Amino acid sequence: MNYKHLSLAFLGTAVVLCLIYAAFILGKNLAVAPSNPVVVRQSSPTAIPTAVPTLSLWQTYKNEKYGFELQYPAGYQVGTLNQAADKTMPSTIFSVTKNFTFPNTVLRSDASFIVAVIPSLSTVQKCYTSSDTNAPLTKSVTISGQKLYYPPRSTTGAAGTHLTRQEYKLFYQGQCLGITEEYTASSDWNRPADFSLSDSTQSTVFTTLDQVLHTLKFTTPIPMGDSSQSSWKTYSNPVLNLSFQYPADFTIQHGSGFLLYPNKDFTISIYSEETNLSPTGWIKLKNKCPDWGTTSSCTVYSPGPLPNSLKFESLNRQYGAYDYVVKTTDKIIDISLGTVEPGNLTSEAKQLFNQIIATLKFTSND
Repeated sequence: MNYKHLSLAFLGTAVVLCLIYAAFILGKNLAVAPSNPVVVRQSSPTAIPTAVPTLSLWQTYKNEKYGFELQYPAGYQVGTLNQAADKTMPSTIFSVTKNFTFPNTVLRSDASFIVAVIPSLSTVQKCYTSSDTNAPLTKSVTISGQKLYYPPRSTTGAAGTHLTRQEYKLFYQGQCLGITEEYTASSDWNRPADFSLSDSTQSTVFTTLDQVLHTLKFTTPIPMGDSSQSSWKTYSNPVLNLSFQYPADFTIQHGSGFLLYPNKDFTISIYSEETNLSPTGWIKLKNKCPDWGTTSSCTVYSPGPLPNSLKFESLNRQYGAYDYVVKTTDKIIDISLGTVEPGNLTSEAKQLFNQIIATLKFTSND
């Protein structure tokens, strides 16, 4: 017997059996999940926090004399009042400021929010003009029920100083209030590149100052005449032979009708013309309600409180208008309610106008 061959055969069989066993054990281990698997997750992008002001931490300022209040950030310092010696000049009634510095430069900047009363602008028309150009202000923003008119934001500057300003005007309680948001940056005149460092600060400042503006609340209600009519006055016109009552806070302006107390924004005017036309014929002749095709230019005529009279409101015009037209023996009399500034008439104004018209009387047989 060849023992050498038997030994080699036995050895080869043992090697094969070992390999089979090793493969079995390895496959078993691979089939069993680990007790503490490692889970790979895709990380979510980090949210960038937005600078939302916590108004509960803001300070509150109230002015009972001028009837308003507002809030401002705690980091802003309240300025001193600036009562002008000349009573016709603007006087600051409230201001807050904040200073900014920029490392490794001489650049400095200041943010300001200022409320001033401007006595020289004593009427609605004068108040709603740009302080820089005297141009009429037509754009407005409504805050707490009041329209504030404003021009475009302006930027001026000289060597070493840049000033950016946003102005707002409000005629309130018989006073013209000027509200100004300002950002001033100053540096060496020979380092103009420094100003670019304050651009982002300026943007943040005006966002904050706009937030201050929108916290405005008006604490003194604006009365719209005396609805009880107990203190109303009587207007008489001997030429037109008519009279009516009107609130005591109206101011009569001969030649241009009636101007409601200056903190209101509409007028009542009287126009007369000798004619044999009826009210509808006269309205057509004067083109008060032009033909706009499928779009109505006026409301449907409604009868007035007197015979041969009617009322209507003009639509889709820059200035609101509400007319009461009455025919006498030989005249047409048009009593018109109109806005002083571009915009629509309020329902309160039209209600007061109808109360006035209801008191209209003719003092002769006309």
